[in-house]
Amino acid sequence: MAIKCTKALLACLIGSGIVVYAQTPELKSYHYPIDGFQVSFPMEPKLPKGMKSTESGNPETRMYSIELPQALYYVAVTDCGKVAITADPNAMLQAGKKGSLDSMKARLISEQKIKLSVVPGLAFDSEADGYHYQTRFYMAGSILYQIIVGYPIGKKPSDAEGFLDSFGLITRSIQ
Repeated sequence: MAIKCTKALLACLIGSGIVVYAQTPELKSYHYPIDGFQVSFPMEPKLPKGMKSTESGNPETRMYSIELPQALYYVAVTDCGKVAITADPNAMLQAGKKGSLDSMKARLISEQKIKLSVVPGLAFDSEADGYHYQTRFYMAGSILYQIIVGYPIGKKPSDAEGFLDSFGLITRSIQ
């Protein structure tokens, strides 16, 4: 039997000291051929506007994200260019991890090498400012994919692993 959660019921439960966590909407699969991936988000993410190099020559990152009260779901796609094709993919993944940790001033909790079929990857957990971040990076040719779910420490959403595990590569379309 499903219980309909109303504002009155929430107020009553919260007033009684019972902790209530909002249920995350069910994951739904979204496909992005322009960036060569598919992933399941709890709802349709904000879509990036365009992609062009910045004035410094660094590639711009395309971001797909959803911010809910209980979690942040994020996929970023960066074409690292010709330098990435000849570079060691593991070195590129480590550089991406360092950049991510430094930009958030986060503390590394754990890390491990992973693969998505034959594509090298890196999974790591970090914490910053009361939030826990589960991150997976994949280096597919010159493209760095970043898949992140973030949430308040100790309040992991039930769909966090489902979101991370749903990421897959698909054939990229040409613009």
